[in-house]
Formats: sequence, structure tokens, C-alpha cells
Amino acid sequence: MPSKSDDKPRAPYTALIYVHGMGSQRRFEETSRLIDSMDRLLTNQKDSGDDRGIIRGIKPESELDHFSADHAVTYIDSQYVRPAHDKDGPYPKVRFYEAYWAPVMAGMNSPWRVAKWILRQVLRPIATLRTPWRERQRLHRSALADLLEQKKSTPQAKDLGLYKTMLRLYREFHKLDVKSKPEYAEGTFEQFQSFVGAEAESDKDALLSLAKEWRNRYVFLELQNAVVLGTIFLAIMLLIGWLIWFVFLGMGALSGLSASLKIESLMEALQPSLTAAAGILVSLAGAIGLGGFLTNYMGDVEAWATYEETNERHEKRSKVIKVCSDLIRHVLQDEACERAVIVSHSLGTSVAHDTLLHLARHNKAANPENPMEAPIDLEKISHFFTLASPIDKISYFFESQRSKSHRYIRVVEVLRGDIGTEPFTKNKTHRNTHWINFWDEADVISGAIQSPTNRDRFDHRVDNVHVPSLAFPAPGKAHSAYFENATVIRTIYESTYWNTYGYDTLVKPDPKHKKGYDYESVALRPGAPRGEARRLHVPIVLAPWLAVIGTIGVFAKSSVVTWIGFGPMWAIIGIAFLAWLFNRSKPNKDPL
Repeated sequence: MPSKSDDKPRAPYTALIYVHGMGSQRRFEETSRLIDSMDRLLTNQKDSGDDRGIIRGIKPESELDHFSADHAVTYIDSQYVRPAHDKDGPYPKVRFYEAYWAPVMAGMNSPWRVAKWILRQVLRPIATLRTPWRERQRLHRSALADLLEQKKSTPQAKDLGLYKTMLRLYREFHKLDVKSKPEYAEGTFEQFQSFVGAEAESDKDALLSLAKEWRNRYVFLELQNAVVLGTIFLAIMLLIGWLIWFVFLGMGALSGLSASLKIESLMEALQPSLTAAAGILVSLAGAIGLGGFLTNYMGDVEAWATYEETNERHEKRSKVIKVCSDLIRHVLQDEACERAVIVSHSLGTSVAHDTLLHLARHNKAANPENPMEAPIDLEKISHFFTLASPIDKISYFFESQRSKSHRYIRVVEVLRGDIGTEPFTKNKTHRNTHWINFWDEADVISGAIQSPTNRDRFDHRVDNVHVPSLAFPAPGKAHSAYFENATVIRTIYESTYWNTYGYDTLVKPDPKHKKGYDYESVALRPGAPRGEARRLHVPIVLAPWLAVIGTIGVFAKSSVVTWIGFGPMWAIIGIAFLAWLFNRSKPNKDPL
């Protein structure tokens, strides 16, 4: 129930709810960075003669929680002042809230356990490639969506029809009763092909051809994952091995120096051994903060991606969802809040996504007749922005699962929800929340999001927008460069203050015509062309494998093999370093 402080009428406002990423962020630090970026964008536009108004009255405020008078909720207030030439309408008021979940993850992880958890993921592509085609439906649908977006940025109606039919046949294949259809009992791709040929009512040849393309795309993506994960594992092992060797040699040199100086205590302490060298290396890693990175950053991912309810770390995940859902519920239940925009970054995108699905399930249980409207008014959420999102990667590594019970997989799939369910969709044909995903191929954590694609309507997918920001594709810097990218900030700003790109702004279609709302008219996909970052990524991937050849040459005492390996490797590293040096001071490709 609303608190008594809310009895008096208040000015209507739009809420922007920000969900931060992994790590030990300070409260409101990332939200303030987002506001600063908006402010800088508008100021720069005004200075250049393109006056779009300014944001004023930026200050923190507090209010009582609408569901608990013992708890206060803090937000950052703001007022948009229109340019002098624009006199229409009231000045929109926006409040910035932050779903601050960092404290929940504190003090849970050990570096060694997180490191082992990371290394276990290397074998994932092998496991998925061996899975029958009937299983891991979300993963397979992601490959089909990726195939569609790779081929055409604006698919034609005929193409969408084929993809929609393929989805329907895949759902039917998944639900087959193996007792009545024993010929499809194993659920292999070959059996799926046979099923498509037998069940397709029209366009049989086109559907069979699409099925082969789908399978090839899926295999290609899995092999690509295998190469990347194998290269990362190899690079880590090589780095550890060489560092231990160098420490071992250093200990030998220092031990010899101690012997010549007759310092017996130091000589005994520095007796070279691989075990002692490894211990020194671990200590050095802790001193430079590697352990802190594993626990504060990757540890968040490990705890968040713990879907097994019997695992103690799942409790952390549940608490994070509660923190975020309580805030969103507080905001949406405020009658003065007319509309809400959710912005999330990095791991926060997965947190926000799962929180929205959690709220939708709560509404379905409480109000099955109209789960969008009550008890939480989910219709107010007009936009959902994901920046640098690992949602598909989390789905790939942790959500994709197998079971001896075929029905269990179907139950989990339906319960999970996707973009075709609440709160993203009001019903099968009417969309509610525009999900816009900004990603950069230089940012290895991010990617186009395909896993939540509507399992019934293939034309309803996440609006993936590629936004390369850096001249040199440095992964770490690219992961935070979205806040300096004008396309990203302008889109969030216009959607928040003007409700641009919102589905509720579309003109209602003429009931005489079958064509529905023109959702593609507000779509932003696909963004900038892909491929530029790969020019550097491909040689970098080759470097560890060349290092293996060089290492074999060293231990085999073959100068030719050593040169074949280390020569090109150092050339790649040198070129990459020069490129980074040349481009490090260059501004964002799309500056504010």
C-alpha cells in the first residue's frame, strides 16, 4: 500500500531505472555517469547550433518506500528544459533510480574456486555439439535468428514466413510423443530433416534448404566458440607456464648470487624449484590484484549464473532479484509515474532481464486474466536498454541444460519466458516494451542477443544495434565506451524524455486491413557493419598457437621451429602494440 506521504497529488514523471554491472560499484556512480553523458551530449549539440534543450534541476531526493514506511528510496531528480523555439507541451520530468545490488555479492567467492569454474567452461562447445537436435531449443533458435540477421538486415515477408514455419515445425518436433513416433525417438538433426520433409505443407525444398543452413550456422558458431575458448585456455596455460619458468630461472640466478656473496639464509630460501616458483607467482598475482578481479568481477558472474536451487550461491542470485524487483515494483506502483525506461550495463543486463521475467510470473500468479496490468503495472515499461550484454553467453554456458525427462525441458522452457511473453508483449500480436541492445564486436563480453527470440513469432526479436566505438578494438575499454557513444546516449535520452522509438507511439492500424502495427518503423537494427574488429582479433587468436610451436622448438632445441613459432607471434604482438599506441588517444568514433 502507498505510504501516507503519497496522499497528496504530485507532478507526473518518467522513471529511468538503471541496473549496474559486475564489480564493486559505488551507489549512484554509474547512474551519475549516464546523466553526465546525456548532459554533455545536449551541451555539445547546443554549442554546435543544434539546440535540443538541456537538463536542469539535477539533484538527489528521497521518498518513503510505497510498501514499507521504514525504508526510504533515493533517486536523482531532473527537469528537461525545452529549447526557446519549442513551446509545445509541458516540461517533462524524469527521475533516475538505481537498482544497487553490489552489496549482495560481497564476500562470497574465493579466487581459486572462481578460476576452476572459469576453466570448466572450456569444454562447453563439445557438450553442445553432441546434444540431439531436439534439445537445447533456445540455443538452436539463437543460431536460426543469427542466420536471419546475417543474411538480411530487413527480412522480406517471404523469408520471415519460412523462418516462422521452421520454428513451428521445430516446436512440433520437440513435442513429439516418441511412443507414437518411434522413428524420431533420438531427436537427431537427420530425423528433424525427415520430419520437415514429411510435415511441410508447402515450400518443402526451401524449408529443407533452410534446415541445412541452420545446422551449418549452428556448427560454425560452436566451432568458433571452441576455437576462442581453446585459445583462451591455451594462452592462460602458456602464460602461467612461462612465468613459472622465468621465476624459476630468476630464483636460480639469485641463489647463485647469494652463494657468491656467502649469504646462506638467502641462498637456502631461493633454492630453485618449480613448486616454489609457482608459489611466488601466486603471491605476485595476488599483489597485482588478480585475485580481486576474479572475486569482485568474475565471482559476481559465477554467483549470478548459479541456477541450481540446491547450490548455496543460488541464494545470492535470489537476493539480487529481490533487490531489483522491489525497486521496480516501488516505481511502477507510484501513480505519478507515467512511464518507465530500464537501462542496464554488462551483467546488469541479465539481472534486469531475469527480474522483469520474475515480475511477470508474479503478475500471472496474482492476476492471470490481465498479468500486464496488476498487481504491478508492467505496461508502463516502454523501453528496455541493454549495453555490453552477456545474456546470450550466460544462456549458452549456464541456462542451456539437458534432462532425462523430456517434459521437464518443456516445462522449464515455458516457465523461463522470452520476448514474446510479458512484460515485453501484451498478447501474441501486441508488443509492449521495445528491447534495444547496443553491442560492439570489440567488446568480447557483449554480443547480439538472440536467445530470448519469440518462440512463436520470428519477426519479434531483440533490436540488436552494433555500435563500434574505438579505433583500436581494446576489449576492456570497449566494454565501458558505450557511455561515450553519441548514438547510444542520444537514443536513451530521446526514449526517456521524448518517448521516441516507443511502441505505444505507433498509429493504430486500420481494422479493415490485416496488417498490424508497423513495429519495424521504430527498429534501429542493425547498426554499423560488422567485421572491422576481426582484422585484429584473428591474428591475436593465432598468437598463442604460434607460441606453442615456438615453445616446442625451444625444448626440442630447434632454432628453425622456434623461429617459425615465435617470429610471427612477436610480429603480431608488435603490430597490435603499435596499433594500440597509435590509436589510444583517438576519441570515440561517435563522440558525444
